[in-house]
Amino acid sequence: MREDDQDILVLEATEPTRHFTPSRGASRWVVPALVGLVAGVMALAFAGSLRGGKPGGIWVVGALLLFFLGLTVWLVRAVSGKGPVLSISESGIRSPQLAQPLAWDEIDDAELLRSAAGCFLQLQVREAAPRRWGGSLWPGSDPFVRRINLVNLTRLDQDTAFSVVHARLAPLRAAAGRGEPVGLQQARAASVLDAQLRTHTPLPWALYAVVALNALVWLAGVAAGLSPLKPESARLFAWGANSASAVVLDGQYWRLLTATFLHAGAVHIALNLFALWEAGRQVCRWYGNTQFLLIYLGAALAGSALSLHFSAQQAVSVGASGAVFGVLGALLVVVQRRRRLLPGSSLKSLVVTQGIFIAYMLAQGFAQQGIDNAAHGGGLMAGVAMAWLLRGTLDASNPLQRHARQGLAAAGVGFVVLALVLTTPPPPINHREGFALVEKLGRVLPQVQAAEKALQQDARALKDGKISNTQMIDAMAARHIPAYRQAGAALATLELPANNPRSAALADALLANRLLTEMMELEVRKARGASDQEALRQRLAELSAQFKVVTQRIQARAPKKPASTPKASNGLFPQSN
Repeated sequence: MREDDQDILVLEATEPTRHFTPSRGASRWVVPALVGLVAGVMALAFAGSLRGGKPGGIWVVGALLLFFLGLTVWLVRAVSGKGPVLSISESGIRSPQLAQPLAWDEIDDAELLRSAAGCFLQLQVREAAPRRWGGSLWPGSDPFVRRINLVNLTRLDQDTAFSVVHARLAPLRAAAGRGEPVGLQQARAASVLDAQLRTHTPLPWALYAVVALNALVWLAGVAAGLSPLKPESARLFAWGANSASAVVLDGQYWRLLTATFLHAGAVHIALNLFALWEAGRQVCRWYGNTQFLLIYLGAALAGSALSLHFSAQQAVSVGASGAVFGVLGALLVVVQRRRRLLPGSSLKSLVVTQGIFIAYMLAQGFAQQGIDNAAHGGGLMAGVAMAWLLRGTLDASNPLQRHARQGLAAAGVGFVVLALVLTTPPPPINHREGFALVEKLGRVLPQVQAAEKALQQDARALKDGKISNTQMIDAMAARHIPAYRQAGAALATLELPANNPRSAALADALLANRLLTEMMELEVRKARGASDQEALRQRLAELSAQFKVVTQRIQARAPKKPASTPKASNGLFPQSN
């Protein structure tokens, strides 16, 4: 409630009945956002069909499309509805969200609660009021609380409804000898505090900048060919994902920052930006744009640096969660420091929503694979530490002292990041070499597979009597032996260090290729009447025994998926944070 609206609101309270109807302008940003999201899902479905996507994936995209279309239709109808969300009259309050109207003598207090979930008019009814089911009253909830969601009203209508309710309650409370209700006191305190914060930070441009940068990087990646739902690890690594081997061995320290603006798909970036938006607006207003950027970037770097000791040792890591957790940590510091200034409803809402989110995300990181909890924890600790050190916009401090604290916070984060980087243990996986190998395998494997397939087809034809022994020998000499020699030369280009876990598999593949090539050459010589027949038979027997042993090793090492699938080991899959 704004103080300059007092006279107007008192006059409005004298009207017999006041109806508050949904406004298109109240949710003008929601509808375009959902329509854009629907268009994006449709584009993904169309792109998947063009690229020959798997049927299961197309069904999932189709289900998402139907869900968001239904949600958009529902929201448009809710926003454009003609019926009132709330009606206030001399007798009491009516709303479709209440099972029955509430009379004024049944209402003790009213609060206006704003959060990421919407805006609620919370009514505290007297203990003598009968228990009713309706609105937000569900099993296990407070039977003396009623909530009316005002999300479809403009902010002015929300404030007006709240003021009109208290204008109606004021005479009843005065007649009963009761003072000003707590809800009105908290609303007035929140209004004063909000005005002070907006004076110091009228526009949270730093929050808008980091949100826009994250979104633009994701869109640029999709435009450049990255999968919008599940980008490949190798492509994320090329774009700047975090990796212990790349940072420590190759000196690519810039990855500590670039990785925080990359995401492992649309769902990943949507969750991060949603969590950042509400907490970021609060931190931006309490600390100002410059200090918000310091908290955000410092937490991002600290999370990436700590990840070098854990997830980034084995997998590439991407995501803004380290920075988001830093902002959430700073918000918890605000709640702790300013708990006397914050209204009770706002304090409770911040602690519950942000605390639950932090606990849930940390628990999920420990319970599931593919989540970089080290980045979460590092960002959270850095955000809390910097928020305690920095001065808020309402703190009375001179500019020199404020700049000194900012410099100290930046230096502290820099020292921690440097220490974590320098003490990073030697990584067991070299991602640069691993992804280079995967790329080479993508070029070599088709050649090897084509040679194997051609030989197997002729072997089956010989067994089925479709070709003769002479034709098979001629095919070996003319086609199969040259093809296997070329495949062996291609495999030989895949050089790996001795400590690489794939070295043994590559060595066996080269040995099997060499043995089979030599066996075919001896078979050709034997069939064409070479003079050393007995020596050829003995050598063929030796080669056949060696080939059997090598084949058994290859089959024992083979994964469940076909060996031709150009995938890396688990150490090359992305970790999201």
